[in-house]
Amino acid sequence: MTGIVRQSHYRHVFGTAAKQEFCYQNLRPTTSAWDSDFVKANGQFFAIPWQGGGGSIAVFKLSDPQKFKPDYPTLSGHQAQILDFDFHPFNEHILASGSLDGTVKIWQLKDVPFESNIKDAAVTLEVEKKAGLVKFHPTSNNVLLYVDVAGISLVDIETGKVGYTCKSNQMPQSVSFNKNASLFAAHVRDKKLRIFDPRQGKAVAETDGHTGVKGARTVWLPKLDKVFTVGFNRAAERHIMIFDPRKLESPIIQKDIDSSASLLMPFYDEDTSIMYLAGKGDSNIRYYELVDDDTMIHEISIFKSSEPQRGMASVPKYALNVPSCEVARLLKLEKDQVVPISFVVPRKSTVFQSDIYPDTRSFEPAQSAADYFAGKDVDPVYMSMKPSENKYKHKTYTPQSFEPKVVEKPKKVELPKETNDPRELKKQNEELRKLVDKLSQENVALKQKIQELEAAQKKDEAE
Repeated sequence: MTGIVRQSHYRHVFGTAAKQEFCYQNLRPTTSAWDSDFVKANGQFFAIPWQGGGGSIAVFKLSDPQKFKPDYPTLSGHQAQILDFDFHPFNEHILASGSLDGTVKIWQLKDVPFESNIKDAAVTLEVEKKAGLVKFHPTSNNVLLYVDVAGISLVDIETGKVGYTCKSNQMPQSVSFNKNASLFAAHVRDKKLRIFDPRQGKAVAETDGHTGVKGARTVWLPKLDKVFTVGFNRAAERHIMIFDPRKLESPIIQKDIDSSASLLMPFYDEDTSIMYLAGKGDSNIRYYELVDDDTMIHEISIFKSSEPQRGMASVPKYALNVPSCEVARLLKLEKDQVVPISFVVPRKSTVFQSDIYPDTRSFEPAQSAADYFAGKDVDPVYMSMKPSENKYKHKTYTPQSFEPKVVEKPKKVELPKETNDPRELKKQNEELRKLVDKLSQENVALKQKIQELEAAQKKDEAE
């Protein structure tokens, strides 16, 4: 009996590595072993942690593949190892970095390549001991999530003020937001998968995650509204699990991959529902189509190469080559170069293929940081991939200026020492009265701001 062939537009996606002249060569990536992807990209640039004293990041133009000089200028303001970094999703000239030196820095990229090393960041946020993860909010402008030993914080990078903080007994290994970014999933070092509500400041659901001792990654699948994790099982085999966030008790799908020891880096394209898994130290990339049925995972193919990868990044969908039917582009970091890998759906026609290019997430924010911290949640903005309607291809860059500032971490309030000295008690009373007055003024200002935002929201709804 002939088997039924599964119908899909993406059954025959295949990957091709760029020729040497289109690669970025003579790079000096850091040899750090921290659990990071080591490469991040947007539509114009990509960045990697650079060798050298302290923590440095090198930023390169995607449009300028070449052999680079060893003294390539970098962002070099950190005093210790870079642990994570991320490009702003709505402003390609802003990058955030977290370090072992206890700071998160916001950098403005005016001219790439830089004329010389840049040491002064636009904004410096002091955190508890180290910033292990940094990730921009996917729908709200200028909102950054960072993870330190005190928990998970969301901050307005314009003001430097922390809006929400979630307590976590151990540092998350990865975080991923749901569609409207009201919740995020995190796989934590205590081997638990948790769903956090930042407005409640805590985890609202949790379950057992991967049982292996090595790292794990989490990806929220927006269109399927499922949570995908990849890590290791108790037998040290690489392992996939998919959870329903509404019933988190146990995974709805589990799948063993292989017994390799390297961490898998997941890159999910929500438009095509393709998950690309690239193992550190591997020389291949597995990719699967995730569908909303009982099977959920369908292996498509494996991209193979001769050189192992140290890191990987994905280029935003709106920046891809649509006429060639490119549905994904990954940047593979090797020993001393970055190689673009293009994944294509083979089609003969050069006409826009609407069936393989649904609307994709835009480079425009859905709301402001003030709206988000006032409690508003909105779905992301979407845009057409049709070349004649692709606003990204025709946009002009408007620089956003940040006032240089250093935001110190909040200091613990020390209670006054007990005393029977009337003069000392009077002094303590005066200090506490001033503190109460200050907090009352801040509370009044916040209430007024909330009222203004609510009034503006009602006006918009009425119109």
